[in-house]
Amino acid sequence: MERLLELAEKYPLDFVSHLSSGLPILVGILTFRYHSVVRRYIWLLFIFFFCKDSLSLYHTYHVTSNLYIQNAETFFATLFIALIYYNCFSNRLPRQLIVYSCALAIGVIVLTFDSERVSFMNLLAFRFFAIGLSLSYFNKIIQDLRIKHILKHTMFWFSSGLLIYATGTFFVSLFIEFLFDPSQVDDATFDSYWNLNNSLFVIFSVLSAIGLWFSRGDRENMV
Repeated sequence: MERLLELAEKYPLDFVSHLSSGLPILVGILTFRYHSVVRRYIWLLFIFFFCKDSLSLYHTYHVTSNLYIQNAETFFATLFIALIYYNCFSNRLPRQLIVYSCALAIGVIVLTFDSERVSFMNLLAFRFFAIGLSLSYFNKIIQDLRIKHILKHTMFWFSSGLLIYATGTFFVSLFIEFLFDPSQVDDATFDSYWNLNNSLFVIFSVLSAIGLWFSRGDRENMV
């Protein structure tokens, strides 16, 4: 417990980020009976994030490397994002594009996976994929014009949060290998960039929780 409190005091935003993924999980439980397949995958995505952060905390607690978790995260997150947006589209062409782009992203992630250091190609593949799908969904909303109140639409909030997170951490990901090198970057500089990553993830979690809350009326919100 003393070790855990010491880590919480030293890295408070890491713990806030960790706990923030529990917010969509809690809201998802409260609105579970209203979930469609898409909402269920969003809920499962944040369960994955919470478990991933818990495993990272376990490694940190025992002073062992958790870098492989950072790379493995993008593999599973890409799959979840693909499943979420695949079920948002009904036409064959966009579904095929999602499958092909997901296969490409997964291929890059697998080929650049490294258990001993964080791979910037690994992180960028996920972010390119996430940005592309979230923007594609916004384009779908504009073209379909089937949503009565956009601010009461689950996927609007989720896509907004995902877009903010992916674009906001994009340039951090470009220099991630440099940032994780303690011989070149001091702790204060690393903390500044890592806290930005954590802050954006908190925003992503909060917006996704808002979206899941509105899942109660998603059916009535469609024309």
